[in-house]
Amino acid sequence: MEQEEILTQLKKHLKVWRAAAWVLVLLFAAVATCLVLVLFQDGKKKDNKETGDTTPVVQNRFVVADAVKTANEYSNHDCIVKPAQIMGYEYLSLSYANGLTVYLRNEFPPEGTDEGTDLPVLISNGSEFRECKNKITVDNLKELSEQKPFVHGEGEYLFFTNADGTYGFINMLTLDEAVNVNPKDLAASYFTLEDIGDDHVKVKAGGAEFVFHSANHTVSFEGFEVTDEEHMLNVSTPVCLGSGEYIGYLDATIVPSGDRFTLINAKFGAYVGFDYEDPQSTKIIEPISAPIENPIVLTGSGRYYLPRFERVGTHSYNWDNLVIKENGFRYLTDDDGNVISRMGVDVSYYNNSNGAIDWAKVKKAGIDFAIVRIGYRGISQGTVDGDSYAKTNIQEAAAAGLDVGVYFYTQAITEEEAIEEADFVLKKIAEYGAENITLPLVIDTELYEPKQTARGNLLTREQRTKCIVAFCERVKAAGYTPMVYSSLRWSIMSYDRDAVADYPFWFAYYGERSSYRFDYAIWQYTSEGSVPGITGDVDLDMMLDYSVIKK
Repeated sequence: MEQEEILTQLKKHLKVWRAAAWVLVLLFAAVATCLVLVLFQDGKKKDNKETGDTTPVVQNRFVVADAVKTANEYSNHDCIVKPAQIMGYEYLSLSYANGLTVYLRNEFPPEGTDEGTDLPVLISNGSEFRECKNKITVDNLKELSEQKPFVHGEGEYLFFTNADGTYGFINMLTLDEAVNVNPKDLAASYFTLEDIGDDHVKVKAGGAEFVFHSANHTVSFEGFEVTDEEHMLNVSTPVCLGSGEYIGYLDATIVPSGDRFTLINAKFGAYVGFDYEDPQSTKIIEPISAPIENPIVLTGSGRYYLPRFERVGTHSYNWDNLVIKENGFRYLTDDDGNVISRMGVDVSYYNNSNGAIDWAKVKKAGIDFAIVRIGYRGISQGTVDGDSYAKTNIQEAAAAGLDVGVYFYTQAITEEEAIEEADFVLKKIAEYGAENITLPLVIDTELYEPKQTARGNLLTREQRTKCIVAFCERVKAAGYTPMVYSSLRWSIMSYDRDAVADYPFWFAYYGERSSYRFDYAIWQYTSEGSVPGITGDVDLDMMLDYSVIKK
């Protein structure tokens, strides 16, 4: 058995040896043939000289006539350009610091490539060669030599912008490529549409989900814009169902990732009506016939694009001039450094329950004004009651030299109840000393989050607006300045700011700066402030419009 196995192995080796021998014979024959051809050509040249034959020897074609000169012109610190020989033909090579080399063929046989034809291009990362799939010509040579690799994640990419509006790239580390990618196709892939019957379509975009009244079940884009910012493709576009049914707006960025382009920072917002969050809303959105110009963009629980207010002006506060002190106090200056804001607090029973407020210390700490809760309406039964520390806070704050205003926490569900709340405020002011009040009388309207069924939460936007107007008009008729307090989202979706545009606005937003561009007189910027003279956390406010101070 062993002998048979050895014999078998020998036969195998013999076959290999025979094949190798034939290969050597063929190579020898090929070399001999080449030598004969060379001698023959030399003989022809001699004969030509001797006989005077002037027939020219046909030369190969070169796309770039002087490759050395061109290479020297285009070489730079980040990319070395030089001629190279591959399989007997001249190439122009572009070598990058990360190891990628791009080889553009420059030399062709006489019958070779015509003008304008794509040139064979090879790419290498030092360990392998591939044929390049992206269209590259010698015309791209300067652009490619000057392009700095685009770095994203763990990848480095060479980027291509095509004349037809598509894009491509080479992953310079792995040699993977994306070719002729249309940004519109990538944007469309962000959306998933589902027909849910009755001419309703559910549109999912990232984590957002909206239902539209439409028989069209395809996404399209009208006004699609792409801007290339150092090879990050920023997409901005209105989004349609079919043609002409506008449903929202998409912002996204397209970047290379591995072997494909991908969307990052994608944000789709729906064009919704102001009553979209009303308790009775069906949440079915009617597409509109044109995109909303310069919309209000609302984020949070859903991203919405809404029409601009018609009567509410925009502010001119320059938040680049906002100064935040170590103690959490803030002030705003004009461009010359002059302070144009005042510091304040707003307080209620909850602040006093931690210990008596020393208003003299509060004033000395740099607080200029205080807005005191004077009363509230219950969230269930709707009983009106006063804040047990309102009188003390109003009188002692005024005595310490602070400007003082008051607020009432509303849960009114009718105009009659809103007027009742205003009358309660006016009555209490008279009892506590009207001379102490130099700031507006505020209606505090907000979502009561601990109990979604709180009576004030269940109003429609229209009903709540009527209640706010009723309160403010009653206060105004009594000779005081009314003011409305609410958060950003509540002020847009839960009542009509156009309808209350004549009353100053006290804005609640917790953060360093707000993108809210509409007018407000006071900004409540934290509920976790610290002020000498007040035990525990306290709301801090900046007054930005001094016209609300009673002369």
